[in-house]
Amino acid sequence: MKKGHLVVVCLIVGVIFWLTGSQQISAHEKVTLEFYSTVAGTTAYNIHEALTDMLNKKHPWLKASHLETASDAERLALVDELPLKRKKVAIPGYLSIDLVKARLGMKPFRKKYIEGRMVATYMAIAMYFVTYDKNIKTPEDLIGKKVGLFPRGHSMNYIAEPLLKVWGVHDKVKISYHRPTAFKDALTTGIIDVAWATAVPWSKKKTSVSPYAQEILGARKTYWIPITEADQKSLNKMNPFKVGYGVWSKGALGKGNPPNETGFLRVFGAWCTTSVAEDDVIYELAKFIYENADGFQQYVPVMSGDGIREIMAGDPLMSEIGHPGAIRFYKEKGLIK
Repeated sequence: MKKGHLVVVCLIVGVIFWLTGSQQISAHEKVTLEFYSTVAGTTAYNIHEALTDMLNKKHPWLKASHLETASDAERLALVDELPLKRKKVAIPGYLSIDLVKARLGMKPFRKKYIEGRMVATYMAIAMYFVTYDKNIKTPEDLIGKKVGLFPRGHSMNYIAEPLLKVWGVHDKVKISYHRPTAFKDALTTGIIDVAWATAVPWSKKKTSVSPYAQEILGARKTYWIPITEADQKSLNKMNPFKVGYGVWSKGALGKGNPPNETGFLRVFGAWCTTSVAEDDVIYELAKFIYENADGFQQYVPVMSGDGIREIMAGDPLMSEIGHPGAIRFYKEKGLIK
């Protein structure tokens, strides 16, 4: 081939690559995802902050904003009322049990919300009752006491209040609702006697305590009300959603916490979206989380990349109500058959 012809061919090939690249860029103009998480001071909030920051720093066209909200019920109603354009980029964090309740139109949801779709599970959340009162050792000891729960409508209360009913004390205690960051001061000043707290069991050997709960456990000697597997089974019979059960060994959450082997209830939290979200955007988001899973440890030290990758498609509900874009990625990775 003559030199002149070679130059022409190279120019043509270059133009083709340039045009192809331009089409790819135009097909993926900047998309700003709107993340909606729970209240500040919780591990879930920090995880949302981490993903938002990583997207803004690392992804070429996926960007993100982050808004704190009070409860899953508030987030579902908020997202439901968004215009179509914003629904396509909404990434609320829900407990999978909320999606079940919302799809059925159960209280506190005002109607059936059928648009919710899962993108990636980011954590399991463990729940337990903790107190500074050494005389509160059993569920019966709660009678006449003041029990602190999360703000009204918060998902954590969907587990706490049925558990109090299983114990037969729901109508015999005084329930008050607080931001979890207020629990420690409320316990120390006597505003409440018992708090419904959370932690995150990342694996059988690794558990982290939510920031607000660290303050509770670090302030004074704690006492925990035992939760049994029989309690869990009774609770699941009462509700269409299901919660898991686990047991912490003595001191699993730090010296003296819990003071004895103690059972806990567990649910999954997930990044979700709506049925109208673009498949390629959600596929790209799931792919980014998977490929950048190691980065979460910089924001939440107890997290690990392997743990995130393992749990992303781990909720049994994923195959039922996962977004098609996320499902496509998980099937490519062999996480879902």
